[in-house]
Amino acid sequence: MSVILEKMLRRDELARLFRETAESMGQDAAVLDAENRPIFGAVAFLDEKNGSHPVKLDGEVIGTVVAGASSKPLADILAYAARREQERKSVSQDCLSRMNETTLFHDLTGRLCHASDAKELSRLVMEAARRLIGADHVAVYLRDNGAGYITFATNSDVSRKLQTGLAPIVDKVTSSAKAEIIDNLAVDPRFNENSAGALACAPLACHGIAHGALVLLSAHAREYASHDLAHLATIAGLAALSLDGVQARQRLCAMGPNLKQAAAVLQRLAADIPVGQ
Repeated sequence: MSVILEKMLRRDELARLFRETAESMGQDAAVLDAENRPIFGAVAFLDEKNGSHPVKLDGEVIGTVVAGASSKPLADILAYAARREQERKSVSQDCLSRMNETTLFHDLTGRLCHASDAKELSRLVMEAARRLIGADHVAVYLRDNGAGYITFATNSDVSRKLQTGLAPIVDKVTSSAKAEIIDNLAVDPRFNENSAGALACAPLACHGIAHGALVLLSAHAREYASHDLAHLATIAGLAALSLDGVQARQRLCAMGPNLKQAAAVLQRLAADIPVGQ
């Protein structure tokens, strides 16, 4: 994470602290950036032979203080300020990332609720997984009425890998309703020695029933972080819940003609019943 010393010293509070500390030591002082260009303080002081001390952040030199014997304590002040600035940026980026994730999940939930069929639902799920977790290939496998799967994929390479080592994993994940993560396919005995990449597979399970699996394939080995797995589980859970709703609506639509026919029969029967009996 980049911390620029010159920008920090433009802040009145830090600049005043640096000057007052140097004055209390009875010493002129100047600051150079990482490229040894003067950015702050008594620039004329640099022409003299004076001691200096680097300003380091995580082992990297981000600047230098030139102030004779006072160089080290002044450099320590700037190093401390740089660490605090780095922490502030990290917290800000983390908060922004969490806000973006919350917005994405909120948007995904709304769009899934309006998905008209499994194909549209799968497309939304694959887009969200690729955006949040990252993968070269994403696929959704839904159980059909037989023993196979209906496949929705962003790339045909997913289907080719399914024919080798992926099929047993999808079956296992779907039947057990437990996710499976493989950081390096090359060391997994279920794949041939030429296989490369990483895999994350999560069940689309709802109310104890697994409808299929969400699969992410990366072209290169990678170590999935804990938040990647949390995102995968959340996306798969939302997909399974929405799929339940899609299937329920489809069943109701299929029953529509029969319900209308039954209602018509009941109306005729009701019309034949004498009033008052």
